[in-house]
Amino acid sequence: LLDKADYEENITTETSRAGFQEWWSKQKQLKKRIQETCQKFGPSLRKNIDRHELMYDPQHELLFCRNAKVGTTTWLTHFLHLSSLSESEKNNTMFSSPKLHKNIPPLFKVLDDDLDMRTLAQSTTSFSMVRHPFERLVSAYQDKMFDGAD
Repeated sequence: LLDKADYEENITTETSRAGFQEWWSKQKQLKKRIQETCQKFGPSLRKNIDRHELMYDPQHELLFCRNAKVGTTTWLTHFLHLSSLSESEKNNTMFSSPKLHKNIPPLFKVLDDDLDMRTLAQSTTSFSMVRHPFERLVSAYQDKMFDGAD
């Protein structure tokens, strides 16, 4: 027989596993939908991305495509922690969104002598964030009208 602690741990593990399986199933559905959309619309969906829109960390094999109003400041903070800046430089930058946006992307530039974009994207963990257009609009409005951001 299981005692209470074993039972609670067993339930937690099963709940976590079930939650992960549900999440994984949704991810597979999303991937399938993306593939179907790409097949349906083909080349019309392709967009050339300028290298300056990307952040590349070869040490951690990360390639990040920045988009405005979708958590970019949070991701810049994560990249700040991955950077080779001193702790005092990190502390000086961490709590200033303008400093993050100005100082961190140049530390993670995709250089002209790096791999071509397709190879780079396939050989790294490449990612981008998206957001519902209405949420993005509200966030931009709040930043400009209430928070006074640029």
